[in-house]
Amino acid sequence: MRAILSYKGVMYRNHLNKGVAKGALTQDQADNKFDAWMLEKTNKISGKVDSLDKASKSAYEKMMSDEKSKNESKAAKVAAKLAPPVEAPVAEEAPAAEAPAAESEAAPEA
Repeated sequence: MRAILSYKGVMYRNHLNKGVAKGALTQDQADNKFDAWMLEKTNKISGKVDSLDKASKSAYEKMMSDEKSKNESKAAKVAAKLAPPVEAPVAEEAPAAEAPAAESEAAPEA
C-alpha cells in the first residue's frame, strides 16, 4: 500500500504538509515543489513508455523482416523444385573442323 501511495505522490504531499505545519516553508512553496515533482515524474514515465514502444516496434519490424526473408527463401526452394529441369543444349562437334586437321597431319607421314 505504501508503494502505491508513494507512486501517486500522497507520501510526498504529506511530507510537504508537515513542513508547512512546522513553518519550514509556505503553502505556495510546498505546492510549487509538489507540482514540479509531479511534472518530473510524468515526464519520466512518458519517456519510459516511449522508449518501450520504440523497442517493441523495432523488435516487431526485425521479426517481420526475418520472417519475410525466410518466406522468400522457402518460396525460391519450392519454385526450384517445381520448375521443369532445364536441359543444356548439347553442342555437336563439327566433324568438318576435325577432318581437315586430320588430313593435314596425315600428309606429312606419307
